[in-house]
Amino acid sequence: MNREVKKWYLSALGFTDEEIMKDNLLELEPEELQQKVREKLKLNMNNGHPHKIIPINELRKYIEEGWEYIRDLEDKEAIVRLPGN
Repeated sequence: MNREVKKWYLSALGFTDEEIMKDNLLELEPEELQQKVREKLKLNMNNGHPHKIIPINELRKYIEEGWEYIRDLEDKEAIVRLPGN
């Protein structure tokens, strides 16, 4: 993948020019770049917070989206977290 395509791809995924240059993202091998993208997307799923309290009736939806169930809370709520946290 050429540098311009990589830069466009990274910008479209929410990386700033500063992040692209600071982390030398244009020079990474495809596997390394994929890992950086996964990390960025994971942070963006919940504004950087790994846990979330949700209404219990939405639990199935969150699990289908890849969130992990932690436990129920009182008042018909549950705690979920991003995978790998």
